[in-house]
Amino acid sequence: MRLGKAAVGLSLLVSACAGTGPVGDVKPGDEPELTTVEAGLRMKMDEAERSFAASALIIKDPELQDYLDGIVCRLAEKICPDIRLYIVKIPYFNASMAPNGVMQVWTGLLLRAENEAQLATVLAHELAHYKKRHSIKMWNSTRNTTDFLAFFSIATGGIGYGFVGLAAGLGAAGSIQAYSRDLENEADEIGQDYLYDAGYDPVEAGQLWEKIKGEADAGDRESTAIFFASHPPAEDRIENLKSRAEAYPARPLQAQQRADEKFRKLVDARWQGWVEDLIDTGSYEETLFVIDNLEKREFSPAALDFYRGDVYRRRSNEGDLDKAKEAYLTAAKSPEAPAKTYKNLGLVAKRQKEDGKAIEYFEIYLARYPEASDRFLVESYIKQLRQS
Repeated sequence: MRLGKAAVGLSLLVSACAGTGPVGDVKPGDEPELTTVEAGLRMKMDEAERSFAASALIIKDPELQDYLDGIVCRLAEKICPDIRLYIVKIPYFNASMAPNGVMQVWTGLLLRAENEAQLATVLAHELAHYKKRHSIKMWNSTRNTTDFLAFFSIATGGIGYGFVGLAAGLGAAGSIQAYSRDLENEADEIGQDYLYDAGYDPVEAGQLWEKIKGEADAGDRESTAIFFASHPPAEDRIENLKSRAEAYPARPLQAQQRADEKFRKLVDARWQGWVEDLIDTGSYEETLFVIDNLEKREFSPAALDFYRGDVYRRRSNEGDLDKAKEAYLTAAKSPEAPAKTYKNLGLVAKRQKEDGKAIEYFEIYLARYPEASDRFLVESYIKQLRQS
């Protein structure tokens, strides 16, 4: 209900403003006149940002923060001082821009982008929305309360309202698709120009959207393809980006190759936590799709087998426990297997009523990790199994 109350309050506020203000491009350091809709939006977003910035979802990671800020400035040097970027611990694929210059980058985007150019594709798309004042143009196209609520959530990226409020607003986004399609196309094309001008390969734009559409198609729950609640995954959109990419003059891409090395190093140090967060959403089909893509990108086979095991163990469809056991056993063959591999093997054996095997796996886990934080819990499992 908090989102609804805030949105209604904002509606009354900006309705009292005398004019819509400029809808041309944002200029560096722009400050809208106090009587405009844009000033009202920015004021509410500045207020919401103060609580959002202190949220537990915000990741404080100086190395990653500097890296992302650097990409933003590479894409849009003149306005980058006006952008305040937050890394948000949400495992879905998305980024967003608010009209006051707040950019959100979700960890799910960082997990799925295959290289820096694909990551820059999304950031450039959002910067184009901001540069062209698309949120103000969308506002002028949304007159009734239902459209306003959907617009508010999309335009603000859910700042200050948490993931639940954001997801709810995005779920209602279909009501304004007709208004936003042209703006989305414009952001795609301007963003792709930013990408090329910054020295990235514009081909990556179409390739990224094509892969994300594949993930959306693989899933069976609309909420897991949250990006497409406000960014329609039309085939003609992907084809347009591919066609435009062919029209740019060819050039060497050595700089991009060096950038990709840094991107991969940063992701290598963080991706396992992001996968764990994705598994926690219960979006199992999408998670398996992401894991398969990580395998193609040659991430740790042992870790990927472990996470497949976790997906099967938690999904619990018919035959999944056997699949989980096979995946864990494959992971266990490698010295790089995650610490909890044998613990989770024990959990599978316990559920399959193989008490002897469960005890064996739990004991291997404790022997290998005597300082495990969950030692007391695992010891209680062993005690229960021996008494059964």
